Amino acid sequence: MSTKTIKASELRNHFGKELQSLTKDDILIITKRGKGDKAVIDLELLKKLIDEDRRQQVEQASDNSELDEWTRAFIEQYRPALENLAER
Repeated sequence: MSTKTIKASELRNHFGKELQSLTKDDILIITKRGKGDKAVIDLELLKKLIDEDRRQQVEQASDNSELDEWTRAFIEQYRPALENLAER
């Protein structure tokens, strides 16, 4: 797995070329004002990273009353997307 960093402005100008240059194990970090802001990652790699153990940890954490309200809302908002990815 390799990681490449690119400025958002540069990516806008060369999106197609940059996207095609990525392999299935690459991660493209998009920077904004010199800091990592977003990432482009292969869907299959993302699925591997979100494995069953991690999903269970997220589910257990969402049931933990010590979590603040924002964290619980975040987990609940993205739970369907995580479950959908894991099923594919």
